[in-house]
Amino acid sequence: MNAVIERLLPVDVLRRKVGGYSKGMRQRLNLAQSLVNEPDFLVLDEPTSGLDPVGTREFYDILEQVREERKLTAVLSSHILAEIEDKTDRVAVIKNGTLKAIGRLEELCSGMNIPLRLYITIHRKDKYLEELLVNEGAVDLGYMNGYLHASIPRKHKLELISAIMKEKGRFSDISIREPSLEEVFFGVH
Repeated sequence: MNAVIERLLPVDVLRRKVGGYSKGMRQRLNLAQSLVNEPDFLVLDEPTSGLDPVGTREFYDILEQVREERKLTAVLSSHILAEIEDKTDRVAVIKNGTLKAIGRLEELCSGMNIPLRLYITIHRKDKYLEELLVNEGAVDLGYMNGYLHASIPRKHKLELISAIMKEKGRFSDISIREPSLEEVFFGVH
């Protein structure tokens, strides 16, 4: 654990008065203080507030290192949903002080029927592909920045991909994006 603390607060930093710390360094101090007694459960409210991108990455690397060394449940509370999305095993959505949803992100997306987003790299509009997508259950079709994009129901994903791949000469690439934590947050009522 000392190595983690030293990584958070190098010796030269420890020689300065806390009042002279930047906001980011105070965040590091807070994390170090919370880890000193080797807790099993940790609640971190906006833990990366004030950290630059390098500091944010290092914070999550340190937290992951601690979790690998010993059993630790860490609850992250944040308004920056994109930042914590891939850092969580489970999510809880709280709105207006009420717990609205809890579970793995994939479970919540599936249970809420949030569609997947399909992106097909294409050079020009293709009515045939549009019709194919609509026939396979796609909605909200549009073109932007070299992509034909659409929303597709999760239950039609494999059939849709299979149908599109038969027409692979009509496009240069395809990708499917899972719903984001932000989409789950706004989809919960």
